[in-house]
Amino acid sequence: MEKQQKEPFDQKISQNDHRKIAKELNIFYIDENIGKGFPIWLENGVKLKKTIHDYIYQNEQEYNFIHVETPEIGLLNLYKKSGHYDLYKDNMFPIMKFKGEEEFVLRPMACPHHIMIYKSKPRSYKELPLRLAEHVNQFRFEPSGSLLGLERTRAMELTDSHIFLREDQLEDEIKLVLDLIQKTLQKFTINIEHIELSLRDEKDLKKYHGDKNKWDHSEDILRNFLIKNKIKFIEKKGEAAFYGPKIDIQIKTSLGHLITVSTIQLDFFLPERFELKYLDRDLKSIRPIMIHRGLIGTYERFIAVLLEQTKGDFPFWLAPNQIVILPINNKFHLDFARKIYKKLLDNNFRVKLDQENERLGYKIRFYQQQKYKYQIIIGDKEVDENKVSYRKYGDKETFSIKIESFLTLIKK
Repeated sequence: MEKQQKEPFDQKISQNDHRKIAKELNIFYIDENIGKGFPIWLENGVKLKKTIHDYIYQNEQEYNFIHVETPEIGLLNLYKKSGHYDLYKDNMFPIMKFKGEEEFVLRPMACPHHIMIYKSKPRSYKELPLRLAEHVNQFRFEPSGSLLGLERTRAMELTDSHIFLREDQLEDEIKLVLDLIQKTLQKFTINIEHIELSLRDEKDLKKYHGDKNKWDHSEDILRNFLIKNKIKFIEKKGEAAFYGPKIDIQIKTSLGHLITVSTIQLDFFLPERFELKYLDRDLKSIRPIMIHRGLIGTYERFIAVLLEQTKGDFPFWLAPNQIVILPINNKFHLDFARKIYKKLLDNNFRVKLDQENERLGYKIRFYQQQKYKYQIIIGDKEVDENKVSYRKYGDKETFSIKIESFLTLIKK
């Protein structure tokens, strides 16, 4: 049994704060020798991230997203052209310049990379909508005073997507993306606070790119979509991206912070800035429209929310600690326990075989605290009858069944 890593806390935190729960469950650690805002993912955090990633990847495949991979750095000129550098340079890491070479930056977002993929070859109307998705690493130099566990970091991972489409496809595509978002949030039982329609601040137009007519048009598209589909929303002026309006799904943290978990952003500007085009059925060159889709925000922030909303008691399919096997006496029960362990591994469950010489009562309490969903106890009776005795998390009662019956139970 591993000792828990220590994490420095800068402020008192509540029992429901994700930092406290994560420390107890060995999810992540922040070491100031490595740097504030750079989470180190521990064993259970890695398991949790991978489970989330695998679920999202499979769903994106079903929704016909194309998965790509792009570099974590890019030329400074790429971000100057996109407009990101002028607006975000104060939150970007310093420019990297080597003798005789061009200037590079760590990317603060991936949309310019995906735009270049679109632009890499001629496109036809038959290819649209083109849905690109990527598991992205990106970096933002947030002020040290604003950093907060996983909720606000300087290095972040997310499942990012950019969709290139024709204007006549907009309504159906927004509906498809919203359907995927709702399906995903329901799977993770995320409690939504409300939905916002994020618009320009017409009193401060300097921070927005593009002409007024296109902004009016794009805002009307999102507003009319929400009204037509009878989706309740709050209009928030001044919260739009610099390239277009957004539909933002908001949730509340244990500290009362409202954060965006999912977003659908409409963009007429960047396709124009990068001169994107496709050929229509008459071979006429047409400008596509772009949707920026954030499915669960960053993995860091999403896991923080999951920890707070579940208190670390994840559903079985998601739990990093699913099953632990506890042989009562290694001399007599370990061989049988190993057979059970292998069978569970072969069925793709996350399982641990505890071979330490500790008292059984101590082990049961420890793994209860670690929120293992099932504890399997192996003794003389189980070996003789070829059965397993199991206890479910939160229960005191123990049940004895055949291993095949146990597999059927946990596969439901």
